[in-house]
Amino acid sequence: HLLANGYGDFAGIGIYANPYYARFATSATSSVIGDAMAQQPTFFTLWIGNNDILGYAASGGAADSITGVQTYAFVMNTLLTTLTSGGAKGAIANIPDMLSAPYFSFMSSEVPYNGLVLTSQAQVDALNAAYGALGITFALGQNPFIVQDATSPLPRQMKPTDIFLLTLPTDSLLCYQYGSAIPIPHKYILDETETAKVNDAIAAYNQVLADLAGQYNLAFVDAYSVVRDLKDGIVSEGITLNTDFVTGNAFSLDGIHLTQIGNAYIANQFIRSINSKYNSNLPVVSLTNYQSVIIP
Repeated sequence: HLLANGYGDFAGIGIYANPYYARFATSATSSVIGDAMAQQPTFFTLWIGNNDILGYAASGGAADSITGVQTYAFVMNTLLTTLTSGGAKGAIANIPDMLSAPYFSFMSSEVPYNGLVLTSQAQVDALNAAYGALGITFALGQNPFIVQDATSPLPRQMKPTDIFLLTLPTDSLLCYQYGSAIPIPHKYILDETETAKVNDAIAAYNQVLADLAGQYNLAFVDAYSVVRDLKDGIVSEGITLNTDFVTGNAFSLDGIHLTQIGNAYIANQFIRSINSKYNSNLPVVSLTNYQSVIIP
């Protein structure tokens, strides 16, 4: 999304994060950044790089890869060098705490890692016979699900630190023996190592962004803390916003992208940061003018 507007002698552009990978920004310079610079902007907003981590996280580490921090830093510095080359001021935002989004947080709140409930000794005996050679045992009652391992061809029992993704096919748990006779594919899970990779990448990217904001003297939006606050829950204009799936108002039904209200709330964080940095008085938007998830 490239937004270009001219108001008198003011031209502003914004490059929004989700549709664009920072790793592709240099190859897109002739189009995205080229179009932006053609507007001769005096002000810009830049929020980019989320997908450089999200593709890996959203696939359970089974697809894509995280862009290296050195590559990310090089691309961001190149973008900012270009955007500020004509003396433009601007605002940049860091990478949000994406694992707090419902895509990563909801399903594990509904389906526990030990949600394989065995109610008969025949079930226990059959599974012990199938997995006993791997050192996996079962008992009556709750048991950890059987899942594919990220680093081994052999299945394992699920751990409390594993995270179910929103894409988990719960019908297959109920009807097709996923998690017992059939290990749950790893693409529906983030394990502890993968979660650490995601969090480490976010922290590294965000250090780069904080440094660049200082280097280029730009307004800085701490989107990471904003989403962390949403996880705890906030009230703005009488509207409760949190990261609950469907009912939390902030996130859409895909569990990743923001609702209209969520986007308006983020926009206000940009506006406040811009006003603080540049002593401007841009008005914030009213959240009451925007929708969240429409529940029938």
